[in-house]
Amino acid sequence: MKTILQILLGLLLGGVSMWWATKGVDFDQLWIHLSQVRPIDILGVAILFMIQQLLRAHRQQLLLPELSYRSSLMVLCVGFFFINTLPARIGEFSRPLLLKERENIPLSSSFAMVFTERLLDLIFAFLLALLFLAFANIPIIEGDWAQRIATSAQIFLPIAILILTIAMGMGTRITQYLPTTLSQKLHPFFETLQKQRGKIVHIMLSSTLIWGMTPLLFLLGGVSFELNLDYIEGVGLLGFTMLGMAAPNAPGFAGTYEASFLAGLQAMGITGQTRNFAFAFGFHWWVYLVQSLSALYFLATQQISIQKTLLQLRQLRVNSKA
Repeated sequence: MKTILQILLGLLLGGVSMWWATKGVDFDQLWIHLSQVRPIDILGVAILFMIQQLLRAHRQQLLLPELSYRSSLMVLCVGFFFINTLPARIGEFSRPLLLKERENIPLSSSFAMVFTERLLDLIFAFLLALLFLAFANIPIIEGDWAQRIATSAQIFLPIAILILTIAMGMGTRITQYLPTTLSQKLHPFFETLQKQRGKIVHIMLSSTLIWGMTPLLFLLGGVSFELNLDYIEGVGLLGFTMLGMAAPNAPGFAGTYEASFLAGLQAMGITGQTRNFAFAFGFHWWVYLVQSLSALYFLATQQISIQKTLLQLRQLRVNSKA
């Protein structure tokens, strides 16, 4: 029942978000913007996105050394396809399921790896948010508040990096200083990193590359729609779209992604509703298509049944709540 309510809420929020995002859009002009995108521009987005996927597969292999690189890439591409397509976060179980079914890796190890990866991503997203606040020009923030926020973020950013570096170095020892509930929740994260202690610098460098290049996707996408964004604006768009993806969503994050993308552009003073929506819509579904094609390749070559996987995902989700 809870899952059904989450799906309905996601569909409702997606529909309302898409309605808001398309308000004031000239659809004749929208088609012109989309049809004038040069293939070389969108090809650059696709190439950079796939490089990022290759790096993610490499980091996943560092966290689970028993995986071959090809298997890691397969699990990543197929898993992200289900995550990005299925509602109510059902797809989050796809990688542990695939690792169990295809590689015979225990669910406990797989869930610990996924949790570690997600927490690493959250940490780097937090650091990028501080970077954005420290150096972005945000016209909607008036008066001295903009300068105060920027100054505070500039001070806190290096402090946050230092604290996180020390925490990573301490490993599982840090959990004894935390409240019991928090310690139990974070234990799989520190334990996973502890097991790969000799590779932790490599893992952190991989995460830095992954997240450092992500804003570049928005810069390349902007060129397709004659928008010259700088790196900090790319960081801002990444942050806004992540917020949109965190809410209950329709399949493919339809609506909420476009709305959060537009909100980010407007917050940074980039005007032009039709062009902005063309950028948001075109970028979103082009990246989704590229990611889906990589997954479909592995689904076909590895003979993975989508129907069977969906049934197994549903059962795994039910068992996890039991």
